[in-house]
Amino acid sequence: MGAMRTAALLLAVVLAPSAARGNEIPCSPVEEGTIRLDGLLGDWKGVDGVGVDDASHVLKGKESWSGPADLSFDLYCNHDDAALYLAVNVKDEYFIRSKGAPKGDDHLVVLIGKKVLTVFPGNLRDLPSKLSWGAGGRVKKKGDVEMAEAMQEKGYSVELRIPFKQIGAKPGGAAIPGAVHVHDSDSRAKGRTETVMGTAPSARQGSFSFAQAKADVSGFLKDKGLSQRDVRTQLSVDVVGDERPEQVLLAGKTIGIVGEGLPGGSYFYMDLSLKSGKDIYWLKAMDLNGDGKAELVTRFTERAGNGRRELLAVFRFDESNKFVRSFAHEILKGQGERVILNRFAFQPRKGGKKKKGKRGKRGGAGIDIVVDKPVAKGFTAESFREAPSADCFSILLPWGEEKKRHFRFEGDEISRVQ
Repeated sequence: MGAMRTAALLLAVVLAPSAARGNEIPCSPVEEGTIRLDGLLGDWKGVDGVGVDDASHVLKGKESWSGPADLSFDLYCNHDDAALYLAVNVKDEYFIRSKGAPKGDDHLVVLIGKKVLTVFPGNLRDLPSKLSWGAGGRVKKKGDVEMAEAMQEKGYSVELRIPFKQIGAKPGGAAIPGAVHVHDSDSRAKGRTETVMGTAPSARQGSFSFAQAKADVSGFLKDKGLSQRDVRTQLSVDVVGDERPEQVLLAGKTIGIVGEGLPGGSYFYMDLSLKSGKDIYWLKAMDLNGDGKAELVTRFTERAGNGRRELLAVFRFDESNKFVRSFAHEILKGQGERVILNRFAFQPRKGGKKKKGKRGKRGGAGIDIVVDKPVAKGFTAESFREAPSADCFSILLPWGEEKKRHFRFEGDEISRVQ
């Protein structure tokens, strides 16, 4: 790990954090090699940071906290294609470190996604830094996480390089749930944490947000004449198959996909031919065929005159990178109060080996769709006169011979399971 260095004057000159914006930690893109881990934060000049320095950020021990000089910190975040870089500049009147790094010593906790990284800075003399994942975990080899630290006149600074592969994420998404906490002990004799300050109480209540992804989403919404208020659903998921997440949005009657790996541009959209955006019940991402690439599954209502039908539909990028509606099934047909209903269910496939996708990414076993249990309310075999639909799988009829359909998705193909 990097050696401790005195850096108080340099830090005071080059770092000027902005006020914290909610619980968000903004992360800006940099070229690989821009950040040198040496504990000295000159590389971070001009980076939009977060200041954690008032009582609203105190998560534990408000009665012990006497103000920013007692404990506060500034946080900065950058990323390249491979890793997340964090710089934490901590103001602390007393730096406490003991042999073995007990949990009552001064330390940082990085909550990111579903992972927890605990960081104990070393001192200038005989105690090295210590990193661990989770409860009792260890960073096993150099390159898993890299760290450098520096001492200040009152406090310390830490730089971290956290590979995205360690947290199961990529910077193509708009955000990763997360927060940074600083644990402070002002007395070795007490042997316990007296104050905890953080950007958010938990990972779910905060985030590491990626500036480029947010800008791409904003550009898409502006081009479509929409605003963030119009967005009902926003998902971060790989739909192209390049192992990077795209942003999938449902806004009004539009399904939009934003990301660097899209064929032909930075975003793609499809307007559904519906009366209103309210006719779309929901939009979900599911890996139906188990190739590691998500399909988009939605339920919506089409209306004509006094008639209507509800469809369960699947959209996906096929093997030729064309966005297609690969599947649709009627689950309701109605006129006024008279309706025919079908039940549907998503059934994860059990057993079997995980499949390898087109680009080598391993997915799961896949998910089948089962449609069954037709029910009629107000219709009889004699009064229901509609011909079967030609553009999708027609609704199952209570008086028909077929009462159940079981669909399996494999690549671009859909098969029926008997």
